[in-house]
Amino acid sequence: MASGGTLPEEQFLCSICLDVFTDPVSTPCGHNYCKACITGDMVKLFKSMRVKAEGEIFTCLVCLASYCEGHLDPHLRVASLRKHKLTEPVSNLEDRVCTKHDKMLELFCQPDQVCICFKCLKDDHVGHKAVPLEQAHREKAAQLQSATSGMKIMEEAKSNTVKEVKDSIQQSREESDSDISSINAFFAFLVDSLKCRQSELIGVIQEKQKEAETEAEGRVAQLEKELAKLRRRRSKMEQLLQTEDHLLLLQNWPSLHLPTHTEDLFSPAPQQLPDSSPQIYAGIVKKAVERMEKDMEKYFCLFLCDFFYTVFLHWFGSFLETEITF
Repeated sequence: MASGGTLPEEQFLCSICLDVFTDPVSTPCGHNYCKACITGDMVKLFKSMRVKAEGEIFTCLVCLASYCEGHLDPHLRVASLRKHKLTEPVSNLEDRVCTKHDKMLELFCQPDQVCICFKCLKDDHVGHKAVPLEQAHREKAAQLQSATSGMKIMEEAKSNTVKEVKDSIQQSREESDSDISSINAFFAFLVDSLKCRQSELIGVIQEKQKEAETEAEGRVAQLEKELAKLRRRRSKMEQLLQTEDHLLLLQNWPSLHLPTHTEDLFSPAPQQLPDSSPQIYAGIVKKAVERMEKDMEKYFCLFLCDFFYTVFLHWFGSFLETEITF
C-alpha cells in the first residue's frame, strides 16, 4: 500500500497489456482497460486477467464484453440487462460489430448477402430485405446440408467409379499375366516337342550310321582277306617267274588256279558298300522336319483359337455390361 495519500501504481495499469492506460474505458462490472485491449482478442484477455474468483465466463453480445461468474450478477437481476443475449466466451467481438455504426450485427441482408445492424437498414441497405441472423443461419445451414448430402452422393459415385477402374485394371493385369503364362507354356511345350523330335532324329541318324559302319566293316574285313590271298598268290607267281627250274614251274602250275580270263583276275567285281550318303540323311531330316511343322501348325492353331475365343468372350462381356449400363 502507498502512504501519504498517494494512489497505488496498479490503478493506472491495464490488466491486459500491463501498461499505463491508453484511451481507458470501464466495463459495467467495474474493470478498467485500454479501449484497444477490450475490443481485441477476448480469449487472450481472460487468459491474461488475474481473476481470483473461479467460475464460468459469459460474453454479452449487447455490452460487447465478457464477464466472470462473479460480475455476471447484474445481467441476472436487472430487468433491462436480462434482455441482453449471453453466449459462451467469444474471441472475435470486433467482427460482430458494425464498423460504421458501432452496433451489433443482428440482421442478414439477403440482396447483398452480408451481415448488418439495424441502423444499416436506414443507411446503405434502405429497402433491402433483411432477416434475423438466426433465420439466415437456418436457411444457410439447410442449403449447406443439402449441398453436403449431394457432395456425399457424388463422393460415393466417384469412389465407386475409382474402385471399378482399379478392379478393371487389376482384372486386366491378371488376364494379361494369364495370357503371358499361356503363351510361355505353349512355346515351352513347342521347345520340348522340338527337342524330343531332335533327339529322335539324331537317334535315327546315329542308328543308321552304326548299321552302315557295321556292314562296311564286315565288307572291309572280307576284302582284306581276299586281298591277302591275292597277294600271296601273286608273290608265289613272282617267285616261280624268278626260278630257272623248268620242272618246278610246271609242277606248281596246277596249284596256281589261274582264271580263264586275265581280266577277271586283275579287275575284280566291285563290292557294294551300304548306302550312307548325305542324301539318305537329308531325306530323314526332311521327313522329320515336315512332321514337326505339321505338329507345330496343329498345336499353334489350337492355341490361337483358344486364345482369341477367350479374348472375344472378355470383349463381349464388357460390351454387354456397357449396354446394360446405358
